[in-house]
Amino acid sequence: SIGGNIINASPISDLNPLLLACNAEIEFAAHGLGHRSVKMDTEFFRGYKKTRMRPHEILISITLPFTTENDFFYGYKQACRREDDISIVNAGMRVTLVFNTRVITDIQLAFGGMSVNTVLAAKTMEALKGRMWDDSVLDIACSQDMLPADLPLPPGSPGGMVAYRRTLTLSFFFKFFTAVSKKLQERVIMSLVPLVGLSAADPLKRGISRGSQFYKVKDPDSPFDSIGKPLVHVSAHKQVTGEAMFMDDLPKCQGELFVGLVTSKRAHARLLKVDFDSVLQMPGVVDVVDYRDVPGDNNWDTTEQVFAKDM
Repeated sequence: SIGGNIINASPISDLNPLLLACNAEIEFAAHGLGHRSVKMDTEFFRGYKKTRMRPHEILISITLPFTTENDFFYGYKQACRREDDISIVNAGMRVTLVFNTRVITDIQLAFGGMSVNTVLAAKTMEALKGRMWDDSVLDIACSQDMLPADLPLPPGSPGGMVAYRRTLTLSFFFKFFTAVSKKLQERVIMSLVPLVGLSAADPLKRGISRGSQFYKVKDPDSPFDSIGKPLVHVSAHKQVTGEAMFMDDLPKCQGELFVGLVTSKRAHARLLKVDFDSVLQMPGVVDVVDYRDVPGDNNWDTTEQVFAKDM
């Protein structure tokens, strides 16, 4: 979830660099202490999985500022797989220009996977403010005392691939520079981007995946020995042909009943009493099932119950 990314504060969260880059505002609240708003800035992440959220506070809301036609916002991610994989390095980048010009008024460069927490390249951001959006921006940002200095990943850092990760930060900025420049070119605010760099802004296209399985059958005539044989799962053919039946595929039966799970509306509350009378009077309700209906032991283990009893 969005809130889970913030509270968990993983250094390779996919959303936190984007939230940092857009100057998101977080609302926290605590019982007896009221509400407070906190900007997601250079001070928000305090260390590994640590944020400015205080003890006993909960996250109430997240406010994302509106972008304008002078804002350019992009996100980047590199992982071992293109889909459904944790990041090696990711980034959220935003630049705001003076209307109909190339003068930078604000720029946010947030990176994940380059420290114990999501970080902003503060020195680079400050150096680029007020400058023209042209090739000099690349020269400045990629110089050794800018992005490489803002993101000093030391040798032996957790996750490895230190040189590769440091190179990715520069590559992401180059993609960002090219993408923004193409947008400015479309508005006739910037001259043509050199053809050699145009493809950097384009998303990678991936064809249909293909695979092969190679195996050696030891004894094809043995009806009993399954070791080393590429046995097909019992339900494989039905699943790939769409013939497999799942719960939602089954037709409704006459007199069929449905189960609705009722959970507590209060967090960290103690269960003292449950009154089923009003529920049983509701139209369509047949019965209520609770811990007294569990055959045998209602406990999964020493800490978990099947149905709440006195937690």
